[in-house]
Amino acid sequence: MSRSLLVGILCFVGGGLVGWWIKPEADSHEASTVEIASVGKRELRLERSKPGNTGKSDRAKTSIRHAEKNDTRGGSDQKQRIEKLGQEWREQALQLGDAALRRQALEAIRAAMNSSDEDEVVAALTTLSSLGELDFDKASYREAILPHLESDRAEIRLAASFALATSGLQEGDAEKLRQMAREGMGPEASRLLMQIDKMDLTGESGAIVASMVQQGGEFAKKAVQGLWGGKYSPELEASLVEMSRDADIGYEVMYFALSTQRNKGQETVSRLIEILGDSDTQNRAGRAAWGLSYGVEKEQWSEVADAALILVDTRVSGYAWQQAWELVRQYAGEEQVDDLKVLAEKPNVPSKMREMLLNKITALESQNP
Repeated sequence: MSRSLLVGILCFVGGGLVGWWIKPEADSHEASTVEIASVGKRELRLERSKPGNTGKSDRAKTSIRHAEKNDTRGGSDQKQRIEKLGQEWREQALQLGDAALRRQALEAIRAAMNSSDEDEVVAALTTLSSLGELDFDKASYREAILPHLESDRAEIRLAASFALATSGLQEGDAEKLRQMAREGMGPEASRLLMQIDKMDLTGESGAIVASMVQQGGEFAKKAVQGLWGGKYSPELEASLVEMSRDADIGYEVMYFALSTQRNKGQETVSRLIEILGDSDTQNRAGRAAWGLSYGVEKEQWSEVADAALILVDTRVSGYAWQQAWELVRQYAGEEQVDDLKVLAEKPNVPSKMREMLLNKITALESQNP
């Protein structure tokens, strides 16, 4: 069974296990120069983009090795069988009308974990991982899961790791799974670490993920897709900001990681502000503006407001423009009052936006009459 097959299975039955998001198509351009923009008395360095690869084309091969074996039974048939098993169990477990059928499905999952049929084992482990929202005795599956952590098949070890995390971690489990990730569990380990640390990668798991991101290439591209909505350590944040400038994976880093980071530090905020000036105003600039709408510390509000004011002052439409208006509403403060007044007097400002600006100005001035 190939690793790519297992990932597909996890996605299929893992509605409650991992998040997958549809994203716009990435293109190959990346930042190379900046321009100076201003509104009122403010100036800001904004990114411009141009086609071309910025380097890092020959990265060192990943140090995290994992076994991949050819599937002699036919990957498509095998995948369909596993998906069918998992889907049947999942549907039976989550239906509301028959408690006996639910119990039967949960016991079938337990029995399959002890099967000599590896397809059944993978289907059972991944299905258990997808049932996190269901109220049942997940801890009772622990003894059936543990032997699979020692399997000689990487796919089974990975599925067992997710299942163990879903069943409830006991003392020593988290460190065991972290060590497995260090030794080589593949890029999917980022999702596992997010799960066991409740999306908080500010500790040991952050260092592991940082090393994964630094591998670059397809490995890092897949790894960052598991980082949605996490809190990152300074080390991980620095690695992500660096890799966001890579021509091959920069878009994925920005889309899945930096824009969704819950504790955006100065490096992330500055990088997203740069991307506001990208010529791809929908996928890149718009996404960066959306990302700046949360996870930003109060000390950075003024910087974000200045950037948003420049954007709305220089545009008349577009997704980035729409998102920037929201940033103005959220973050503009006393330091931006003069710029808000200038903007409110522009004849082409939409009436709803003008009303928001005038209300904002009134509220800010009333705080310090």
